[in-house]
Amino acid sequence: MPNTILAFQIFEKYGIITGNNCFCAVPEGNLFVVEKKLRVFALAALLCLLLCACRDSGSTVPEHPGQTGDAAQEALTEQIVDDTHDAFLVDTGGSFGTLLVTVEIDPQMKNEFGTRDATVSVWDITAMEKPLQTLPFEIMVDADPEHHQVVDADFDGDQDFCYLFFEGNQPNYWCFWLWNEKAGQFEECAAFGEISSPSFDAEHQTVRGWARDSAASGVSTWYRWIDGELTLVRRLEYHYPDQESGYATQLVTVEDLVSGEMTEVYRAVVSLEERQIDPRWYDLDYHGGD
Repeated sequence: MPNTILAFQIFEKYGIITGNNCFCAVPEGNLFVVEKKLRVFALAALLCLLLCACRDSGSTVPEHPGQTGDAAQEALTEQIVDDTHDAFLVDTGGSFGTLLVTVEIDPQMKNEFGTRDATVSVWDITAMEKPLQTLPFEIMVDADPEHHQVVDADFDGDQDFCYLFFEGNQPNYWCFWLWNEKAGQFEECAAFGEISSPSFDAEHQTVRGWARDSAASGVSTWYRWIDGELTLVRRLEYHYPDQESGYATQLVTVEDLVSGEMTEVYRAVVSLEERQIDPRWYDLDYHGGD
C-alpha cells in the first residue's frame, strides 16, 4: 500500500493528475521539453511502483505443483503409518518435483484368501485439499514401510514406485506405477505383476526376477524394455528334481527370445548336489557355444 500512495504522489507532483504547473523554475523556452521528459519519467516510475504494490499485496505467480526439501519431509511426518496405512515420497525428477504417496488398506477381507481393497493416493503437498490421483488395487498383505519401493523401474531417469500385494514362502509380487512426465501422472504397469522379487540393473537396463518352487527348484527371469514394453528375454529354470533318479538329478533349461518367441536354447541334466550350469547363461550377451 505505501508504494501505491507514493505512486500517486508522483502523479500529483508532475501534474499528470492535477495538471498544475510545477515547472516554474525552468526557462519558458525549455518548459515543454523538460515537462515532456519528466512526464515520461514519471510514467515509468509509476509503473514500477504499481508493480511493487502488487507484490506487496501478496500477488504471486502460481508455481507448478510439486515441492522438495523440508516441506515434503514435513508433509510426510504428518501421515499415518500403521497396519492399514503407509506413506512415502517420490521424486519424479521432472517439473512436478517430489510428490507424497499414501496407501490405505480396507481392513475388511473380501474372500478366504485374505484379499482386501487398497488405494494409493498421490498428493501435491502444496495443495492437499484433494489428491492428484487415486489408484485402486488389491492386496493380500498388511501395510508396512518395507512393502514399498521407490525405484527407476523403466530406466528413464524418473523415479517410480511399487507396493507389495502378495508374499509367499519366497515368491513375492508387486504392483508398479511408472511416472509419465508428459502426462504428469503415474501409470500402472501390469507386466510387473508377473515378476517375482524384481531387481533392477540400470547399467545393463535389465529387470531380473526370481521365483522359488521348492528348496531345489525355481525360475530366474530377465526382462528388457523393448519398444516401450517390458519384455521377457530369458528364462532359466531349475526343474523339480527327478523322482526316478532318487531325486539325485534335475533338469535345467534356458529359453531366449528369438524372433519374437521364447525358444529353448539349452537343456541339461545336472547333479542335484552340484546344481551347476555354465555361469555364462546368467549373462544376456551369452547365447551358447564357446
